[in-house]
Amino acid sequence: MKNILVNFLGRKGGTALYAYEMTKGLIENGAEVYAIVSKQNEMIDEWKKLKLKKLVIIPTYTNKYNFIVNSIKFYLFSRLKIKSYFINEKIDCIYIPCFHPWFSSINKLFNKINTKIVITIHDPIPHTGSFFKNKLICLVQRKDLLKADEIIILSNRFKKYVENTYKKKSSQIHVIPHGIFNYYKNIEMNFQEDLYNKNKINFLFFGRIEPYKGLNILGQAYREIRDKYTNVSLTVVGNGDFSPYKNDFANLMDFKLINRWIKDEEVNMFFKGENIVTVLPYLDATQSGVINIAMMNKSLVIATNTGGISEQIENRKTGLLISPNDKQELVNAMEYVINNNQKCKEYIQNASIFLLGLDWRILSKTLFNIIDKEVIL
Repeated sequence: MKNILVNFLGRKGGTALYAYEMTKGLIENGAEVYAIVSKQNEMIDEWKKLKLKKLVIIPTYTNKYNFIVNSIKFYLFSRLKIKSYFINEKIDCIYIPCFHPWFSSINKLFNKINTKIVITIHDPIPHTGSFFKNKLICLVQRKDLLKADEIIILSNRFKKYVENTYKKKSSQIHVIPHGIFNYYKNIEMNFQEDLYNKNKINFLFFGRIEPYKGLNILGQAYREIRDKYTNVSLTVVGNGDFSPYKNDFANLMDFKLINRWIKDEEVNMFFKGENIVTVLPYLDATQSGVINIAMMNKSLVIATNTGGISEQIENRKTGLLISPNDKQELVNAMEYVINNNQKCKEYIQNASIFLLGLDWRILSKTLFNIIDKEVIL
């Protein structure tokens, strides 16, 4: 029986759900699981329901403005409390589901020769955009990844890169694809009937609004489509600074912007309804949790062939892949969807079959086996 400590201090979004689902799966696979979780975690009530050996909840921070003050409090007080909580516990493995600025300091509290370290990297190569969010994170976690016994990535495409960058053997790098977020479906709000026009092809962008998401290309492509077809609409849903894209979306017909943080119970609602086509025109990406949410709700996906997305979508079989930063290819794909309804229904059905292999029980079993294997030095 392995004693596993899940070290996760994230607060919200897809990574919070990823960490919860993997932890739940480890328990179901027979592990004795402890967890250190943020007080500000939006799923904290769900964590309390898990059959954990011990759940330690610590205050983190709510935004970048109180990050410094709360970090000082963490190093002066919270770390000592964590150490006291685990002083008599034997931890065989620490599992880190996602990066957090404090995770390394917690690991050092368990700096024992026989404590295995397993880390999941969601973005092996930094996205375009914010230095802090992307490149700085890679720099900060590099030291811990070099020390890690096992590294988990979500796409085969990055395996050789991670091996070389973090000086690992091939046997230390494991690919576990992104699971299906059934949780969103289980807690969903009632569908808003007026959200989409069922007589139109409703194109949807969903996710954080960031520079690498390619929204300028989407706005330009939809303008061209809307000039030619009247039976279409576009909805952009997500939190972030939309101001850089205002000109691309100015005066568009049948366009709706929902520019705010989307609560967990709202997420599934945006993918339900008639003729919803999810469009993800990323300039660069590693993978996308949005793809699985869309497929789960039988929404056809158009996405760019970048990073590991080709491992999530098989072109012209489970969805449509296009080149990044290519407006004309996006226009062509959107037009294909409008004019090939029957073929697109086949892609949706194929995607549903593909998702069967992405059940969290299957994925967490793989994680359990990775943790359970002996470390060979």
